[in-house]
Amino acid sequence: MKESKMPSPFLWIGNHWVVDFVNTRIIASGSRVELIPAFGDVLRWLGESGRSSLIQPAVAQLPAGREEELYAEVLELRTRLEDGFEQLLRGGSWPPEDMRSLWNEALQRHPGCLQVRTEGGAFRTERVYALEHLPGLFWEEAALFLQSLEPGKLKRCENPACILYFYDNSRNQSRRWCSMAGCGNRIKVGLHYKRKKNTASEGNGTALE
Repeated sequence: MKESKMPSPFLWIGNHWVVDFVNTRIIASGSRVELIPAFGDVLRWLGESGRSSLIQPAVAQLPAGREEELYAEVLELRTRLEDGFEQLLRGGSWPPEDMRSLWNEALQRHPGCLQVRTEGGAFRTERVYALEHLPGLFWEEAALFLQSLEPGKLKRCENPACILYFYDNSRNQSRRWCSMAGCGNRIKVGLHYKRKKNTASEGNGTALE
């Protein structure tokens, strides 16, 4: 009997790889939930995001504790990006000068190298990273995102109970929710119930007069 494949816990609603990376933490039942609780989950997320080909397998097993160090650095960057997103949404500027220095130091510490790839006869180059320099990929992608960022397109879901972000590429930038099937639908149902309840209350009040 063929085993059923476990559904992916990851969300792909951000319209950008970096935004989806920040969205690897969610609110569920009122509590913050970590979607990448271990190093292996980071690798799984990379695979589902289509970037696993940019990480070269380790030539030998990573030294003891190295996975934990790499994992901690990836999550630290995510925290910094989340804080930066909030600064930008409040109309501020980000990153500050000290953060830029930290960025440069991280990119020097986790170097990648260009590799030639050919697909369907097309010639292209990609920067790849050794597994022991995994954070370099995240630092580079985040830097490229900020380089092209249009602040007005970066948004947080308007559901107060949601912490997800998205990059609004719609024609008139009118997107309000992380997804219509999720928060958008819940808010609409809540508003419909509230209107229905208010209508019923007004009707009862009229009948009593």
